[in-house]
Amino acid sequence: MDRILLQNLLPKEGTFQNLKLLREAREMLSFTEEENRLLAFSSVGPNQVAWRQVVYLDKETGTPIEMTPENIADAEANPGKYGFVEAVPPKEFEFGDVVIGLIVKEMQDLDVKEKLTDQHFGLFEAFIGVEENESSQ
Repeated sequence: MDRILLQNLLPKEGTFQNLKLLREAREMLSFTEEENRLLAFSSVGPNQVAWRQVVYLDKETGTPIEMTPENIADAEANPGKYGFVEAVPPKEFEFGDVVIGLIVKEMQDLDVKEKLTDQHFGLFEAFIGVEENESSQ
């Protein structure tokens, strides 16, 4: 979710140099073909997307099972035989100072406009920090 939120936070306009940096940041945040396959994104309504958050593994072999309704039901009925892991583990990203500055500015703008949501909480803490924001008010 953070990757999607960050992509949406990145400004769509700016200087030519900033647009080049933002393009690189968007590419970095994009999902690979393998991540897309594992997450199985699907549209569930206007402007709403759902995705698979976990995959089941055969504990004996350590391999993921095909995520069919039958296999999922079997995995849930047999927890001794199957375990689960995040479909795509968290990924670390390193942004340069310019991109971080643009993200911070967008988050601060959302904060001032009271447009932050619960989904932004982790990103806000990561880029701005709750203590820093509270001490500046």
